[in-house]
Amino acid sequence: MKIIPVASGKGGVGKTTLALNLALALSRRYKTVLIDLDAGTSSLRNFLEMKINQDIYHFLKKDVPIEKCLVPLDRSLDPEQQFAGFRMIASPKNFISEIVNLDGPLKMKLARGINQLQADYVIMDIKAGLDSHVLEFLPINNTGILIFTPQMKAAISTAVELVRAILLRVCRICLSQKASRMTFRDILREKDFQVLNSLIDRLEDSYNRRIKNFDDFFLEVEKRFPYSVIISQLKQFITRFRVYFVLNQFNGVEESAENIIKPFMEKLNQMVSSDIMITNLGWVIFDEEIRRSSEDGLPYLVMQQYRREPEMSAEDRLDAKLRELVGLDTQKHEPIQKISEPAMTNNEVTYQLDILHRMYARGASKDPEANFDFIVARLQALKSSSIHRFGMQRIFSSMEIRRAFYS
Repeated sequence: MKIIPVASGKGGVGKTTLALNLALALSRRYKTVLIDLDAGTSSLRNFLEMKINQDIYHFLKKDVPIEKCLVPLDRSLDPEQQFAGFRMIASPKNFISEIVNLDGPLKMKLARGINQLQADYVIMDIKAGLDSHVLEFLPINNTGILIFTPQMKAAISTAVELVRAILLRVCRICLSQKASRMTFRDILREKDFQVLNSLIDRLEDSYNRRIKNFDDFFLEVEKRFPYSVIISQLKQFITRFRVYFVLNQFNGVEESAENIIKPFMEKLNQMVSSDIMITNLGWVIFDEEIRRSSEDGLPYLVMQQYRREPEMSAEDRLDAKLRELVGLDTQKHEPIQKISEPAMTNNEVTYQLDILHRMYARGASKDPEANFDFIVARLQALKSSSIHRFGMQRIFSSMEIRRAFYS
């Protein structure tokens, strides 16, 4: 099972639209579960005009097994079951403070429930923000899917803050007082952990000009602990962290490169680290029908699947019948060619632009459905890759993160 959160740090960038249609695209071939973790301000129920009897509330508060909260697409939306692999777990239909502000036990129960799901893919629609209710459902060595749009430049800064917050959280967990009591070969005293945490405080303080990012942090740390295995391992973790992103409401290679990719990478270098690696998973073009689908309560891909074809003329029907009789296929559109990922170049901006240009040149820029199919192909390639670490196999507790780090 691959658990993939879709996050942004900021609302209004199309997070729910991407999560829903991506889950639907995956469900054509794989058993896929979409989980609505945007409780309180959820718009996912509005995307789907169908009855939902049991949701996260019933699992958390009424002890209904999480499998009983899985809801397929209503037959009125998918009469031919083209999306038979799709299931959804909805958030409560109304504001419930206890669900919006999950305490420790409820949060652990939800994480365990998600980990027990039987699916090929679990897509999580994460709420906007940078609090613990967001961070504790994100991977520790990558971002999952970050989404931002050329239409909202503020989303760039919040995406960078999200990356920074993930890494700071892992540092806090691994260098906490509990970690100092664990058994490991690299001997650090409790006082040493206090020094490390004071440096993390300075790193987290955005008004501190001396330690602006993790590069500065490790320069300071290595002065005090030049031969520490723990510090070397932590540094390796930071430098191997990967950022994966999708551009929504894409409107051209050049504009997106100048308004999104370049500023995003510059901010990552300034605020996080110059060693952070980023990977573009694709884009979804701006399309009026996508906006209209959310208003109609019918997901874009479902709408496209059941769009009524114009009636064939008598001549076309005769031609199709003759082709069928002699064993000839009717004319079909050529599929978008698979795009292989080249070796990482020294110039990361050039590398990302190359992917965008090749995608654009091969026809994926004009069809939102092709955009989602392309992203699915990218996810499959990443899943089978031995280099990329994308998404997560399970949601880790703080204790599991410490054990994994010190193992």
